[in-house]
Amino acid sequence: MGKFSKNVDPVAVAQSQAANVMKSLQGEFLESVGTVRSYEQALSTAAQYANSTLQCGLREITPEQSTQYLTDRAVEVGQKTLDMDRQALQSMMQNVTGKLEPNGKLEIVKSEHSQMLNSRSYTSEQISAVIEKLSDKYSLSAEIAHAAGLRAHELITIAPINER
Repeated sequence: MGKFSKNVDPVAVAQSQAANVMKSLQGEFLESVGTVRSYEQALSTAAQYANSTLQCGLREITPEQSTQYLTDRAVEVGQKTLDMDRQALQSMMQNVTGKLEPNGKLEIVKSEHSQMLNSRSYTSEQISAVIEKLSDKYSLSAEIAHAAGLRAHELITIAPINER
């Protein structure tokens, strides 16, 4: 069981525990910088839960406690965040603490948050309002990008095959 001082910031302790676990995973088990960053954030949140609720350190969490953590967290976050938390804990338990077999899996917990399936694309009215504010040179580019279904920055990437 971890030792916790009353004068130490619990968030800092959790971040330190997560960073130490990630040092063990980075390079050998995880190569992607983005995955490392996401897992470290997920493990930091799990460490805060472990330290305050379970009264143990991040590395002491068992698979059963992880499932309870994920079940509690399912009330607060969406499915993608919950899956990231599960994958981070699973990776730690497989490769660092050995609490799961190398091919062992943590139970998948479903989020209680409903997923927002609204489109994030601009409406025709919004496109028209933007185009009105642009100069002729840029309004044509915006109209072409919209008609072709491109993002604003993608129009400039179009080039003949011999120029790629």
